[in-house]
Amino acid sequence: MEDKQMELKSGWELWLAPDGERDLTDLSDAPDSRIPASVPGDWPLDAVRAGWLEEPFFQDQYLKLRAYETCHVYYGVRFRWEGDTARTVLRFDGIDTVADVYLNGQMIGHAENMLIPHEFEACGLRQGENELLVHLRPVALEARKHPIGAFESHL
Repeated sequence: MEDKQMELKSGWELWLAPDGERDLTDLSDAPDSRIPASVPGDWPLDAVRAGWLEEPFFQDQYLKLRAYETCHVYYGVRFRWEGDTARTVLRFDGIDTVADVYLNGQMIGHAENMLIPHEFEACGLRQGENELLVHLRPVALEARKHPIGAFESHL
């Protein structure tokens, strides 16, 4: 049987949520303040295109991004699938950095390394319409969970 592949590079949206708000697991709970997103991409550049932010690579504009360092970033896409649902994986060539991946509201994977590909079984994939949500956790907050000297023993 021939493998069927599908690239999900279009139709993505993103939104930000301050830390402390309820974590989302599906697109039906997403706020109306979503903007189109490029995948692969970089959320600040999508925010510039949408008029949320000024160009971050001009003068000291990049410093203004510090206001968002504790925000959660969500990427979501709806897609149709007309293939085998039993032996299907979702492959990400990079997820920056700490993320949970949801398919149709069910968590199917977790990532903590942006430099490697990740594959997750597409548990819950349906024929027809599906929703994929990637919740990027704020690295500034995730790093606080680890003691400062935790990596010194590996040097």
